[in-house]
Amino acid sequence: MSGDRDLNQGPVGRALIGVSAPMTLGILGVLSVGLADAVFLARHSDAALAAIGFVYPAIVALVSLSIGLAAGTNAVVSQAIGKGEAGARRFRLTLHAMGLAAGLSCTVSALFWLGAPHLFAAMGAQGEVLDEILGYVPFWCLSFPPMVTGMSLNAVFRAAGRSGVAATVMASQSALNVALNPLFIFGFGGLLPAMGAEGAGVATFLARSIAFAGLLTYALRCGAIRLDCSPLTGLSSSTRRIARVGVPAALSNAINPAGMAAVTAAVAVIGDAAVAGFGAAARVQSLLFVPMLALSSGLGPVVGQAWGAGRIERAQDAVRLTFLLCLG
Repeated sequence: MSGDRDLNQGPVGRALIGVSAPMTLGILGVLSVGLADAVFLARHSDAALAAIGFVYPAIVALVSLSIGLAAGTNAVVSQAIGKGEAGARRFRLTLHAMGLAAGLSCTVSALFWLGAPHLFAAMGAQGEVLDEILGYVPFWCLSFPPMVTGMSLNAVFRAAGRSGVAATVMASQSALNVALNPLFIFGFGGLLPAMGAEGAGVATFLARSIAFAGLLTYALRCGAIRLDCSPLTGLSSSTRRIARVGVPAALSNAINPAGMAAVTAAVAVIGDAAVAGFGAAARVQSLLFVPMLALSSGLGPVVGQAWGAGRIERAQDAVRLTFLLCLG
């Protein structure tokens, strides 16, 4: 892919910061959407804010799937770049990663959609709050496949050292989502009715779909995706390689939100207002982890390219430096 950056050149710190720095803006944008949801829904109604408080830990757990797949894609593609692989093999890896992401995300979102009434009732949601949740979930589920598939494609760009592309897409999607939120939550003149939590779901669906369409168009135009590469060749091998990294990453990332879901269920015993407050606080707290999340997104490409090139010591240096930066 033209524009690939060799992350094995120069000091390891420069490579790490060069990939991580743009991601700070992108990750901050993504997390700001959740905060904007809470602010707008709080102005709409207590029930809508409580609804998003119940939903938050569940959707964060599901997003762990996309994080895991992106990690697997990042590892496989960056190692291929480090080894000097190019041409049809690289294009096939990209298509296989996107196909795996699309298939798994469609399956997971369908299951979540069907199980949502039972899940959130078990967590303690009822009445108007449950109605708001069930209005939000279908549109969020529709937005899940383009988000996960887009994250896998973003991982391909990050693996090539082009984190600016991924960060631009993430920030643009977030800005669009925040801009659309009030239009659908509160309504717009006589054109759009006030939809509450359902409107937040619609805004998320539209923003993610538009962002994915833009990213896909860009990838096709810049040559990151090509279909004339015998796309089915090596499919099972690529899937296993991505899953070998992606599955453990997804499971480890799901532990914290799973625990948060249990805490939310316990808080629900106190009342809907407590759930709303807890959910809003969790969104604010997530902003504190932006630097660490950005470093982790930059670490993968640097280690992957070094590992693929057989430069194990450089990979170890990158891990040590990231650990020290997180501590200090």
